[in-house]
Amino acid sequence: MFYEGINLNIVSDIRKASVVTHKGHFSASEIVATVILSKALNKIFLCRSNSNNYPDSNSSTLIIIDSNFTSTEGNIKKRDNNIAYGCAGIIWKEYGPKILSESCNSNFVFNYIDSTLIQTLDSFEQNHFIDCPLPCDINMIIENFNNLRDKDSNDWAFIEAANFADTIFSNFLINAENIAKQLNVLSEDPSAFRKLLLKADNGLLILENFLPIERLIKKSTLPLAKELIFLIYPYSNGFIISNLRENSFTFCNTLKLAVTYAKCKKVDYLVP
Repeated sequence: MFYEGINLNIVSDIRKASVVTHKGHFSASEIVATVILSKALNKIFLCRSNSNNYPDSNSSTLIIIDSNFTSTEGNIKKRDNNIAYGCAGIIWKEYGPKILSESCNSNFVFNYIDSTLIQTLDSFEQNHFIDCPLPCDINMIIENFNNLRDKDSNDWAFIEAANFADTIFSNFLINAENIAKQLNVLSEDPSAFRKLLLKADNGLLILENFLPIERLIKKSTLPLAKELIFLIYPYSNGFIISNLRENSFTFCNTLKLAVTYAKCKKVDYLVP
């Protein structure tokens, strides 16, 4: 359900447009917002306008993608973690649920995409850089598409950037859905969850794949779950160390370093 690809038509007449954005330089957040709309709507007709007077350009149903103004923004300003909504965040918040209507766990997938991709795009767009172990190079890659434009128009560069972003975004969706399915299996099958917990050694559980099971562990009444102190799993180009006692995270570049850190830190929780 996430393979449809970009469904975008560029139109020059704003009266024929369902989506409008500005001419010239575009950001990664604006491009990904366009991709999200292409997946949520059957087809979008996008006008790249020289005018910033969007509300007067068409009906109130016109969707605007602009880092300085978005028609769907409403009263949304910042997330609970104080990261402001940019173009991608605003569009994802409104249209993401429609894309995920057939997801096995839409709430998890929505938050996963927002925290790993969308927030980084929004932060970069607003020059608010966040400490995130996932290097979202998509910002700089899409930025370089602006250099492909000719002196008259960069519509071709915009479409090429959108096609590129569509592949990235689709992969994020597919990966998030796969993780959600694994979490559902563990949540619905106590024997599978117990089998996973049996892999723990002295309060430390190391997973082979990215699988954030912290909530399942905390909700579980199994003694094996109660004994766990640290959870380690791959993430981006390193490993996440999840401290189950403090609800905190640490990032290490290698598994060896992650295990060493956890074993040293574990001493703090041992009863004398």
